[in-house]
Amino acid sequence: MSLVQKILRHPKFYWLVSLVGLVGIIVLVVLWKLGIDLETLKASWKSSRAYLQEHEWALFLALAFLPGFAVPVSPLLLLAGAVWGATLKACVLTVIALAVNMSWTYWVAAYPARNFIERLLLSTSVKIPDLPKNDHVRLVLIFRLTPGIPFFIHNYVLGFVRTPFGIYLPMSVLLGGAVSIGILLTGGAILEGQAGMAITGISLIIVGILVTRWLRGRLERRKKAELEKSSDTGDATGELPVKEVLEIPSTEETP
Repeated sequence: MSLVQKILRHPKFYWLVSLVGLVGIIVLVVLWKLGIDLETLKASWKSSRAYLQEHEWALFLALAFLPGFAVPVSPLLLLAGAVWGATLKACVLTVIALAVNMSWTYWVAAYPARNFIERLLLSTSVKIPDLPKNDHVRLVLIFRLTPGIPFFIHNYVLGFVRTPFGIYLPMSVLLGGAVSIGILLTGGAILEGQAGMAITGISLIIVGILVTRWLRGRLERRKKAELEKSSDTGDATGELPVKEVLEIPSTEETP
């Protein structure tokens, strides 16, 4: 079964479509009651777009900081594509902004937040476990490749467990770059009527999803093989695997 068929047959897909439709109807009713018509919306969008085009720093700061406060990234990427267009400059600005966001959320979680929690735990027997050095790469892969975990939670948790920054940032940018640029290009191309660029953006999103699924499957197979090897050899090193140190939620059932 292909990825598209799985999505279409998933029960939550119909709930999501219904929810989006309901929200759309409510928004239309509210706009109608307020006397806001299509022409008014178009005029508001044009003025907002013109402002953001003249003040690129405003949208850059939105991408760099708002996701750290639980604002979804995808709408911001679509907005960036609509404002900056499907250009190389837009792709570079977006990647830099997301890297800035990943960086400051990491450091906030790694030091002020963790130090505060550690002070609270001083009077208890509870201690924050330290991950084995060999598990840092695996932890980044698990978080970045597991669907359903919000972007800002990725950053804060990986920072809180103090994954080495030199591992965390490059891997995070690489793993999320294709999908992020794909969403950006799609938003910009659709607004400008560039069918070819829109197809390129959608293709990048699909490639990013497929590569993510492949890497996740490979990681799970490797983890299973290591567990089987450990049970066969009676491993007594005392090191806990990543999944035992930090339980990662998964949206897929294990066969």
